[in-house]
Amino acid sequence: MLLRFWLIFLLPIALLAAERNILDEEVVNTQQLISEIKRLDKRGGISNSAEVVAHWQQELALIQQRNSRFKGRAACREFAVYAETQEVAERYLKEAQSVLDCYEKLFPRTHFLPASPAQILIYGNEQDYSKYEHIPAGIVGHTHAMRSKKMTIVKRGSLYSIEPVTNSNIKDHRLATYRQDVPYVFAHETSHILTYELVNPGRMSITDVETSLFLNEGLAEYFSAQLYPDGFEKRLEVLRETYGITPQTIESQLKEVALEEQFSKMRDIPLEDYLKRDAYPSGAEILQFYSEATLFVQWLMQLPGGPELVSALLVTPDPQQMEAQLRHHQRKYNLPVTGWAQYQPYRKQVLLTPRKIQAADHAP
Repeated sequence: MLLRFWLIFLLPIALLAAERNILDEEVVNTQQLISEIKRLDKRGGISNSAEVVAHWQQELALIQQRNSRFKGRAACREFAVYAETQEVAERYLKEAQSVLDCYEKLFPRTHFLPASPAQILIYGNEQDYSKYEHIPAGIVGHTHAMRSKKMTIVKRGSLYSIEPVTNSNIKDHRLATYRQDVPYVFAHETSHILTYELVNPGRMSITDVETSLFLNEGLAEYFSAQLYPDGFEKRLEVLRETYGITPQTIESQLKEVALEEQFSKMRDIPLEDYLKRDAYPSGAEILQFYSEATLFVQWLMQLPGGPELVSALLVTPDPQQMEAQLRHHQRKYNLPVTGWAQYQPYRKQVLLTPRKIQAADHAP
């Protein structure tokens, strides 16, 4: 009898979650916001209400224009994908499921089962993505993994402001990018959703655990490279170009003098500086930041018990505490207890090894 009660209770929730449509939600939420602005204006609460209303009406028209282009929708219990065609929506749903399968193999305790499916928008091209998402040029995808928020009018003294306010402890995942021949970026952004879930399990707290930006980006790159290995090599090329490194060819790599000359161009990465960053670098440095993060997490994950170590480091706030965590892990697995110093030789070896040699080293 108890089992039947729970089945009856849970079934409507599951159906509602599967039917959630963020396109309709964003229209309704914007319409409600406009109505609330007009209501407050009648009470004299907003001085420049005409401009504010005009702005949000323009935003509403943009959302409705965008929605008219999204003809395809494919959904499962974990994800709902919207695209201009059904074929594209179904393709990216399969891609999302592939990332989830890969993630849960390495992090079995993730158990990604959101209260409502992660909402994924796939635009037809970069221009539409930038236009409808209000994204600056150069950004190719983004993810909001957070507790549910809603644009709300908030009174600050005698003034009103419109702010995103957390209105539930239910997690609200939203991903947007545009269609690409190789969905490397999409896999990266999907991994961000799953990492958020890994470090913020359950729905009991409205306060989220913050992760290291460097580790978070490196882990997203790691999973993208698991599905699309060429992406890892492209990150290595960024670092080789940055440091002026040209790996020796297969024929000449045994020349120790040449190898030592290449090593002299390398410098140890300042890991603590990277690990404590809470904002992205600007300009060309951001590619170096992503590339160093990719290589670092690649090293962590290939260590004995690598996923276990990464899980612990993700929720460790201080770089010095992270190194202490690493030393503990090294002792546990009978590795040299050298902390971050163990990484530097690995980094140099990878950057100085030609691609064909790396492929041969990893061949079964």
